[in-house]
Amino acid sequence: MRTIYVIYRTPTDFPRIPFVMRVHRLFKGEVTPTDTIWTALTIEELRRNVPAGCVRFDRSARDEPQIVEWWG
Repeated sequence: MRTIYVIYRTPTDFPRIPFVMRVHRLFKGEVTPTDTIWTALTIEELRRNVPAGCVRFDRSARDEPQIVEWWG
């Protein structure tokens, strides 16, 4: 199992919060969101919560439009 940290800009489930980071679990090719989230006014605040050693990935064309980046 691998942990992924996904940063969103104003996601639909938190329409009044500028940035949200949600922890996801990757297991056997399936990505599942968890209930663990951080909220912030800036993306820099959220990046401070990403564990050391994680690598940043830009969003892909397949991602939801609210996704800014993800770390894994």
